[in-house]
Amino acid sequence: MKKLLLLTLSIATGFSLYSQKPQLPENWRSLSVEMEKAQPTRGLGENTSSVVMSPTRTALDVNEESIGISQYDLQTNTAIENRVFRHDDGTMAAVWTMGLDGAPSFPGRGTGYNYFDGSSWGEHPGERVENERCGWPNYSSLGDDGEIIISHTGIELKISTRENKGMGDWDYSTHDGPEGYDLIWPRMTTIDNTIHLVGNLPNETNGGTIYEGLDGAITYSRSTDGGETWVDDNILLPGMTSDEYIGFTADSYTWASNGSTIALVVASNWYGHDLFYLKSEDNGETWAKTVVWENPYNMETYEDIITEDTLWAPDGSIGCDIDSEGNVHIAFGLSWVLKEETGPESGYNYFPFAEGIVYWNETMDPFIDEENQHEALSYDNLVEDETLVGWLPDVNGNGEIDIETTEEMYAYRTIGSSTMPSLTINDNNDVFLFYSTMREDLFSGTYYYRHVYARAKSGSSNNWIGDPFDVTGGDLHFFDECIFPQAANMLPGDDMIYVMYMKDNAPGLAFSEDHDWVDNTMVMAEVAVFDVSNEDNLNTISNNMVSQNFPNPFKNLSSVKVKLAEDANLKLEVINQVGQTVRCIDEGFTKKGVHTLQIDGRNLKPGMYIYKVIINEEIITNKMLVE
Repeated sequence: MKKLLLLTLSIATGFSLYSQKPQLPENWRSLSVEMEKAQPTRGLGENTSSVVMSPTRTALDVNEESIGISQYDLQTNTAIENRVFRHDDGTMAAVWTMGLDGAPSFPGRGTGYNYFDGSSWGEHPGERVENERCGWPNYSSLGDDGEIIISHTGIELKISTRENKGMGDWDYSTHDGPEGYDLIWPRMTTIDNTIHLVGNLPNETNGGTIYEGLDGAITYSRSTDGGETWVDDNILLPGMTSDEYIGFTADSYTWASNGSTIALVVASNWYGHDLFYLKSEDNGETWAKTVVWENPYNMETYEDIITEDTLWAPDGSIGCDIDSEGNVHIAFGLSWVLKEETGPESGYNYFPFAEGIVYWNETMDPFIDEENQHEALSYDNLVEDETLVGWLPDVNGNGEIDIETTEEMYAYRTIGSSTMPSLTINDNNDVFLFYSTMREDLFSGTYYYRHVYARAKSGSSNNWIGDPFDVTGGDLHFFDECIFPQAANMLPGDDMIYVMYMKDNAPGLAFSEDHDWVDNTMVMAEVAVFDVSNEDNLNTISNNMVSQNFPNPFKNLSSVKVKLAEDANLKLEVINQVGQTVRCIDEGFTKKGVHTLQIDGRNLKPGMYIYKVIINEEIITNKMLVE
């Protein structure tokens, strides 16, 4: 059912944010959006395609490829599921909820799947993986060379497996909830043949019933033989029972894993429960709970809550990963809310420009304000470039965020203006953040477009580097909204990060009636580590950087990125297996910064080559394969 959001303004004109980093002037406290609990999205009229573009844009040279299409555009209610996985051999696969026709019911809805074989992605899928209508897929490896997808049918979980990734027919099985209960909205991670799986028993708002005192329980299941049998079957993990909480909401949880260490991170919108995680260092045998932020209302039902004052809280979006030392890292969207009435029909107000992306890891203290827990996540208690790490960008550099506040302000099911964070960590424990936020210079006449922004932190410091930048800032995306980013896991030695996101030219979601049903493109972006870092002080970054060529292997053209710390003479040589130089690109004296050198392989014989980048007296070599 379509829910109407009302914007209450004391001033009818636009507002500005008086810094590149978020500040909250007192005169913004009257700017709020009234929302109903069950549907924190809105439907508005027709959108336009007229975009006002700033004359000054920062574009990034990012390799991107379209890997699929879907008209069904609700990829998650809050937290991004585990949808992209890189295998140890460098192959990779991505999944998404795909509906190609038949809106709004999409009878053919199911998992869209595409596979990267180390050289190229497959064609856009035209049919779902499953043999019945499904949604909310998760993907991972299984066993020595297999793969697994777990989605839901709306009643139970659907398990699709193959012994050999990227090829062959899928085998199907199901996993039910406790007797008499539906089990939906899964999240899954694997370690070899062990499957760690959680799902949600729908709460009463979504037609469910109370389970062991919980309105919307999250149950955990574990299989050590690839899903043949289940050692744990729909159990309640310690710290997630009715002794601690009243229940949980859809998609408010996600997994992180590294080796035998796994963590289930749970973070809903401001009502419901704490932001916490359960961590196991022995592949699910035992668990330890850590509360990152304590919710003052975690034992109160939504309709009974009255906030004594405004509450700073998570917005429902969450991203996480685990470093090589077993430390859990978390990023989440920030919101500021107020609820002044009780009752089943009561609404709440949130303040759309009190926002940001908050970061935390296990070396930090939990977010606590001894005097007033409502303020534990306020700007006064966050540290810029340490715990407050993302925000609405000042694109035109005038020191203000020039967003016009109109009745067409809207939110996704996560309510932060900067939201949908995803984290990935390399083998040096450098942390890379991706999130979606509104662009002040991209206005459709009704909505502001969102783009994917990125930032990095060295593993040796808790300070984040430079300012967030737009991964999708090139001319190609002038008319695109880019949302739901998810970074793939990184392999040892990676100097590239793979990030999947969804784009279309109509801000908002058709699912929420923000616009008509249109084709949404699933995009895989390859982003260089040194592009995300913005500066030269990550552990992985030396004075000069040379990327792996992309694509690799290749037949025609392949590109190598070179980052010069200072002006220098730059040359690239390609050497065959008998030591002959078969290509030479001499750039001569070149200004500092990032440069792309293109290797033409059309007349090269298939086989292994070495490319050598010479920067003044420094020589950096790498291998490439011509098909």
